[in-house]
Amino acid sequence: MNQTLRSFLYDPVRARILYDFLSATASFYSIWILFSVYETSTLPLWNGVIYAFIFLLWCAFFGVYTRLRLVHISVKLTALLCVCVCTIVSLSFFTSSSFFLFLVVFVTYIAVSLPRLSFAFTLEQHGDFVHSTLGSTHLPILVVGGGGYIGSHVVEQLLKEGYDVRVFDTFVYGKEVLAAFAKNKHLELIEGDISDMYKLTLAMQGVGAVIHLAGIVGDPACAVDPVLTRHVNIISTRILKESAKAFGVGRFIFASSCSVYGAADHVVDEQSKLNPVSLYAQTKIDSEEELLHDTHDTFHPTILRFATVFGHSRKPRFDLVANLFVAQAYNDGVITLTGADQWRPFIHVSDVARAIILTLKAPQTAVSRKIFNVGDEELNKTIEHMATYAGEIVGKNKKGKNIRIERAQTRNDRRNYVVSFKRIQQVLGFHHSISIPDGMKEMYVCWKDGIYTKSYTDGYYSNLETAKELKTAFHSKQYQRSHISIMSEIAHMDTARSTSKQKKKLN
Repeated sequence: MNQTLRSFLYDPVRARILYDFLSATASFYSIWILFSVYETSTLPLWNGVIYAFIFLLWCAFFGVYTRLRLVHISVKLTALLCVCVCTIVSLSFFTSSSFFLFLVVFVTYIAVSLPRLSFAFTLEQHGDFVHSTLGSTHLPILVVGGGGYIGSHVVEQLLKEGYDVRVFDTFVYGKEVLAAFAKNKHLELIEGDISDMYKLTLAMQGVGAVIHLAGIVGDPACAVDPVLTRHVNIISTRILKESAKAFGVGRFIFASSCSVYGAADHVVDEQSKLNPVSLYAQTKIDSEEELLHDTHDTFHPTILRFATVFGHSRKPRFDLVANLFVAQAYNDGVITLTGADQWRPFIHVSDVARAIILTLKAPQTAVSRKIFNVGDEELNKTIEHMATYAGEIVGKNKKGKNIRIERAQTRNDRRNYVVSFKRIQQVLGFHHSISIPDGMKEMYVCWKDGIYTKSYTDGYYSNLETAKELKTAFHSKQYQRSHISIMSEIAHMDTARSTSKQKKKLN
């Protein structure tokens, strides 16, 4: 089988085009043979191919292979009917045998409609099964990165909703993050990396949906090693996507970021032009495209672009602006303010988890291949607003001294954007439930009560330090041998070149 034929057979859109072309051609020649026996007035034999091409051109014009590919079957059949009418009109200039032309087009319509009807019926039955299964929480939900800052909240809320939950994570921070749920019979933990195909296979078996939270998050962390960042944030997303398709898992929720908007002087929404100003944002865009451009019919990704997250978590982070300001205020009594006039959207980590579960519960048609900004217009704030909130809430540091805000030289951070969240409000009914002051107050209480036992500058609380540790492991020989990675491909090519050179020397 040559590569061209393989590309048609294994791509759903190209396969449809090939099938429709063959159906139109076969229909023409079937009627042509029939008329040749009983009639003498027909189109020349070679016109069968021209007929098939004209049929495909009208299909393309009406969007049968593009914008109408995922619509309801009734819309598809109506579009195909319009295609047939236009095909008859186009070919009526070449023949006076209108009855012959009508029969050809009628048979073609039946030939191209029946498989679509059959597939739609099967998909509808399967879709109802999946939706009811997810609704009754029989199949586990796979949370990739469930041991992290957002993931631990997602796991907690899924368990409260009665779902069976399977967490797939490297557990860089340790499994203690989920220790509170260790005895819950509805929770299963699998330790592993996405590029470890054996572990990924174990994790993906029999799940009802995938929530993909894993990745290197934040501009400083992503800048540690661009090759590592692209592997973890893009290549791993592709691997996870292909695995989900192979196991027939249709629902796929991907954690993206409003950082993709970069710098904008107007309110941005899901339709706005993207303007990444960092590697982190670019990897999110590339991953979104990887998922949304996939043409597999039973694969239904949803992209959630999170606002800047804040708030307490079982896996705390103090490299996030709101969390950092509270930590600085309580521990140092000084909040270091940079980029005071830059705007950001904010959202509490618990609300992020709630948005994910709303997406999971939503009808497939409402969220399939859709992008949602996750946040609330009320929480669009400047960095200075956040510093002021933190100073007012903490009041005095742990030594009883008043809080000061010190303005530092602005870093090279061009991000500045105000985001609209109308789509998620209208489609999913999502609004924030935890305000910025309430979220900051919760963290302040945690500091006072000794919940955070390490210094806020400790590497445990920073994605930057975690990225540095991952870099060492990623470039190791052991990782290259046991995982699919960019580095393993480079190592394979280097080995091939070395072997080739040795053979040349021997010869």
